[in-house]
Amino acid sequence: MKKDKWLSAVLSFVLSASFVLTSAYTGTQVAYATDSIVNVDSVEITGDVEEVYVGESVQMTARVLPTNSTNQGIHWSVLYRDGVANIDSETGILWGIYPGIVEVYALADENNVIRATKQIMVKGQTLPTSMTISNQENTTQVTLGDSLHFMADILPADAFNKKVVWSINNLPTPGVDDQGQPVTLPGGYGSFDENGVLTTTQTGRAEVMAISLGNPNLRKTMQIEIVPPQVDVSGITVSSLTDEVYTGGKLSMTATVTPSNATDKRVTWSIVPLDGQALIHPVSGEVSGLTPGQVKVVATSVQNPFLSGSKTITVKTPPAIPVSSIAITSPDTVQVENTLQLTANVQPDSAHNRGVTWSVQNGTGSATVDAATGLLTVTGVGKVTVTATAADGSGVFATQEITVTPILVNEIVVTSEGSTASVTAGNKLQFAAEVKPSNATNKNVIWTVANETGSAVISDVGLLTANTAGTVTVKATAADASRTVGTFHLTIQAAAPGSNPNPSDGGPTGDGGSGGGSGGGSNGGGSTGGSGSGTSGGSGGNTTSAPTPTPAGNTKEIEVIVDMGQGQSEVSKAKIQRTTGTDGLVKDHVTLGREKAQEAVDKAVAANQPTVRVVIPDEKDEVGETQVNVPVSALNVVSSGGKNLEIYTENGSVLVPNGSLLNFPDDLYFRLVPVKQKSEQEVIRDRAVKEPVVATISKELAPFVVSRPMTIETNMQSRPVTLVLPLRDVTIPTGEQEKKAFLDSLAIYIEHSDGSKDLVRGSVVDYGNGEQGLQFQVNKFSTFTILSWDGKELTTHQAYIKGYPDGTFKPDQSVTRAEMAMMLARNLGYAGTASRAVYPDMADGYWANGAISFVKEKNLMVGDERGNFRPEAAVTRAEMAVTAARIKQLAPMGDAEASTAFNDIQGHWAAGYVAAGKASGVIAGYQDSSFAPSKELTRAETVTIVNRLFDRGPLYGVDNRFWSDVDTAHWAYQNIMEASYSHDYDVRAEGGEQVK
Repeated sequence: MKKDKWLSAVLSFVLSASFVLTSAYTGTQVAYATDSIVNVDSVEITGDVEEVYVGESVQMTARVLPTNSTNQGIHWSVLYRDGVANIDSETGILWGIYPGIVEVYALADENNVIRATKQIMVKGQTLPTSMTISNQENTTQVTLGDSLHFMADILPADAFNKKVVWSINNLPTPGVDDQGQPVTLPGGYGSFDENGVLTTTQTGRAEVMAISLGNPNLRKTMQIEIVPPQVDVSGITVSSLTDEVYTGGKLSMTATVTPSNATDKRVTWSIVPLDGQALIHPVSGEVSGLTPGQVKVVATSVQNPFLSGSKTITVKTPPAIPVSSIAITSPDTVQVENTLQLTANVQPDSAHNRGVTWSVQNGTGSATVDAATGLLTVTGVGKVTVTATAADGSGVFATQEITVTPILVNEIVVTSEGSTASVTAGNKLQFAAEVKPSNATNKNVIWTVANETGSAVISDVGLLTANTAGTVTVKATAADASRTVGTFHLTIQAAAPGSNPNPSDGGPTGDGGSGGGSGGGSNGGGSTGGSGSGTSGGSGGNTTSAPTPTPAGNTKEIEVIVDMGQGQSEVSKAKIQRTTGTDGLVKDHVTLGREKAQEAVDKAVAANQPTVRVVIPDEKDEVGETQVNVPVSALNVVSSGGKNLEIYTENGSVLVPNGSLLNFPDDLYFRLVPVKQKSEQEVIRDRAVKEPVVATISKELAPFVVSRPMTIETNMQSRPVTLVLPLRDVTIPTGEQEKKAFLDSLAIYIEHSDGSKDLVRGSVVDYGNGEQGLQFQVNKFSTFTILSWDGKELTTHQAYIKGYPDGTFKPDQSVTRAEMAMMLARNLGYAGTASRAVYPDMADGYWANGAISFVKEKNLMVGDERGNFRPEAAVTRAEMAVTAARIKQLAPMGDAEASTAFNDIQGHWAAGYVAAGKASGVIAGYQDSSFAPSKELTRAETVTIVNRLFDRGPLYGVDNRFWSDVDTAHWAYQNIMEASYSHDYDVRAEGGEQVK
């Protein structure tokens, strides 16, 4: 059906054309004389035409026989079989129209009956499907003016039309001119003849293209390079910046080839030794000096190996190159009783003597070092400072503070006296703890008992008092950072009938103490580890991990305030058991129960206050020991409420941040003992002056004790806690300069329970009642003593920012919000470790959690509108201005004032803070009077602003290359040194600090 429709359309076209398809002859009749006519006998189709392609044409030929026939004329026609064709009746040109067989007729003009016929096959087109192009030289390079014959190979072999059309297009390419400037080089060009012969007319890169006539969509290209005619090299001149090279040094040689337009300017380099030795790279021409003397450097033309140029170079012994910088590259922590191989990067590499001599200065830790090999042997926990000094006498050195960490406890085996696993209620049982490994630095343990079906309390030396029948678990927790726990399951048996195993049973409405107790008696009084009052029975409190005081002598109950921090309103009350012992010592014992904690937290949440504070009064200054217990249930209330916990006494305060409360596993206790006796204070001072951390402050002045030392014991270790020691009974000068000098002479000497010693600077804060105090942070507990050097300013600054392992500082790199939080926290006395995350976009264990929590509590850096902190986001200059204003307590300026501060902050959300920061001198803009508020703050800009915020630096006198990428000419060099280099200093009259 399709063919019929197609034929109908074709026939319609054919019938409307001027071609003859039938044999009807209408030619003109010619009259001849009858006596001379030779008639036509036959017609013969000649030639070898057997087929024609659709769309193509062929020439049909025929002849009349006899050849002397009077009328030699013929005409043509075609008869369709299953194919279709068209033939010109006069010329015999046959056109293929549709595939199949047609019969072609050649008819004599004399008589249509005399004819010849031949079957012709009309074939469909076989299109070209693939093509490859090549040239007779099989090359992609042709010389300008030359000709090159290109050929195209078309497949399949029976493709009906294998002809192609050739063309050429120029391809401009990037390059450089004679002055080395980038330019676009014009492409090459030429022209093709009909046989595919290219004649080139322009140098450059060009693309040759062949397009198939049988399939115009089929095309192939080839890139060629049309090059100028070869210009031979005529001469070579060898030169260099100098005629000398040092042994071990390098010198670059240059070969100048003439003429300048030589086609191939390449040379190969070689050395001819005279009385010296050297090596040379055969392509680059870089000479390496080996032994002193002279060598001849030869450049030979690649194009003409018989043409060369040369120059004589002298190899010399180099002068001694001194060391310019040293960076210690070994780790900054090592475990006690181990060794650490110290290493250093000495620059430059060409220094004639890159050796170093090692030394160590003991601080709170102790170590020795092999001066030649740098093998450090550590013997005491704490900090030591190692120094690498250049061995070439240049005086260049580098220092690094190394922290010696303790050997932590990894196992505790708890045993009972007599190896018994049971005890009768009312009796005592001594426990012992075997701490492993045997060489653990701190073998102290904290004894606690977890009441299950029975109850008991245990002292800080492991003496357990059984209260009620049932089971308990005795725990010995390592006092070091490992928090390793050993346990012992104990059964408490009921006392025999008629006996009184609990001679101090609690009263009916009494609160149980920290050690737990059981009510039931009719007399008031406290149970062991607790207290109670009333007339008809009651129960003791929760288990605690605290050493529990046993009431003796006179005991009274005092109600104390629970508020939301200094200056905030009361939110609850708690009760203190104040006991005066037979020796006259007054002890306070208070437990913050779950209900009181919940009441305080609810009110703190409603008031949007961050802290729950227990205030313990001592108006008569009579208390010699204060113990505060917080059961786990109460801790969970405070921590889940997102609040901090503060314990405030007249002799010191303890602030436990929320991050340190989270997931604390035991009942929490703090035992605070002020050292009131002058004789005891002098004993502490005498111990202090013998310690290196104290002795190095001044060789001339000995410190004295200021205010009261405080011993604090707790079962919370390795979690950051903020302490404030009040400057009580201290007369502080009223003159501004004298006051500053006195406060700057103070430091806190710390004797840790693990045997290590520290000396820290605190931040001066208001303590209340018109007193000031020193605030600082710790993560282990000890005896704390404020020392003064009689007005000597303790001019020591610790680094608060580090460089990178490769010895660089990267001054232009941006600062993240986490890094900023850490820098601010360190300058404000933070010395803790990472705690739980305080923002939803931070994970537990993140390295800066503690610092971020610290600055959040102080409202210096806060989260975004979604409640996220974005710790890895870069700090912008506008954000820094806001943080600086919070630290300096600067109010934002109004729009009118802000608009004149810088030319690019008008309308910006932080414009008022930026202007206030500029007015205070903390921040500055750029030379074009802009501030660029949205620009990311660089490390160099950061330390400059932070130093101004905390009145530090700039530090002068550190002239050796401390950081490889910060030269002494860098605009922020002195501020970078102040921030990254721990140092002692003198105050410069012209401002800033001079390193000692």
